[in-house]
Amino acid sequence: MVVGNVLVTSLAFVDSSWKYFVYIFPANLGQGIVYPAILFTSLATFEHAGRLEVVSEMFAARSD
Repeated sequence: MVVGNVLVTSLAFVDSSWKYFVYIFPANLGQGIVYPAILFTSLATFEHAGRLEVVSEMFAARSD
């Protein structure tokens, strides 16, 4: 995710069109791996009764 974000920040305002597709892929891949990991780690830290609140708060935070 860090590598992808560095590549995205290195894009110029007017740059080659292929870079917009290639540079954004690693950032999105990293983000797609990190978000579920945060959700599952948060679920593992709470008891079964509190998991509904954790899931609803995580989805509310992601939708902003």
